[in-house]
Amino acid sequence: MDTVVTEKQRLREERLAARKALTEQERTELDDCITQKLLALSEYADAATVLTYVSVSFEISTRKLIECALRDGKTIAVPRCLPGHCLEFVAITSLDQLVAAPFNLLEPAKELSALKEDHMEASICVVPTLLVDTKGYRLGYGAGFYDRFLSTYSGKKICLAYQQNLSKTTLPYTEFDVPVDIVITDSGVLTCA
Repeated sequence: MDTVVTEKQRLREERLAARKALTEQERTELDDCITQKLLALSEYADAATVLTYVSVSFEISTRKLIECALRDGKTIAVPRCLPGHCLEFVAITSLDQLVAAPFNLLEPAKELSALKEDHMEASICVVPTLLVDTKGYRLGYGAGFYDRFLSTYSGKKICLAYQQNLSKTTLPYTEFDVPVDIVITDSGVLTCA
């Protein structure tokens, strides 16, 4: 187990450095390309609700996705971190409803209530990553928030990644890691098996 943890940490540091090496213009162009591919998916068209992370720092931007989904009349729900490394998703109608939170994140204001499970029936979940492989195993930031949520989530799980962050070899994973169903990169859309 220690070998998996050590290898994951090494890969996290390597991928974060590679992402930071991109210029702002390169990131903007790649992010726009990835967002357009996501918006063109039938899974997006069919979803009544889009669960998505709120991008910060060097993550693939989800702002355009959030704005487009709101314009498309979809329910947009973003995560709020709970004790025990758990997530709940909260519907927002504007990015203005987000406030600063731990880990340098933006979260929905406390007075907004979490979605009930029946609101997630026709939904997709857009998941953050540092690195992902072709089987859908992803390397996040290491706290396990998304894996805990995804372990009981029945909708389509979609990961956004730069092509340089798509690993051709299987990433180290444990029984607690939950793979995604679809990976979208600037080069294309991959359905994971």
